[in-house]
Amino acid sequence: MVETNQRRYIRIKPELERPIRVDVNGDNFLEIIYAKDINERGIGFQVAHGFKGCEINQLVSIIVSLPHPANYNLSVKAQIKYISAYKFGAVFHELSVKDRKNIQRYICHRLIDESWVTKLIYKMKMLLQLKDA
Repeated sequence: MVETNQRRYIRIKPELERPIRVDVNGDNFLEIIYAKDINERGIGFQVAHGFKGCEINQLVSIIVSLPHPANYNLSVKAQIKYISAYKFGAVFHELSVKDRKNIQRYICHRLIDESWVTKLIYKMKMLLQLKDA
């Protein structure tokens, strides 16, 4: 499923059969969980018991394992930007061009199942990003 609200980047939910594994390592915790959604800027996840020691603006190290067709692992620093009950959102820091391209590849694959309107919105946003670069 795709969310196309006011965000600059479209968030993609992973397929149930092919989850996105996320290893999150902070100062006081280590969690292996699955992403709720991902976009080119960050990732959302949920932890049933919450994170003790996790705070907004905290930097964490994460490993994101993108499933088929990307079949790619990326290791990146991320900043926790959202905490609500058991839901967390993190923004990637210094994402490499290769990592961003693999996330884009995964998103494009997931868009195959989406409507043509959603695909068009995504492509337009991509073109605007190229224009701004």
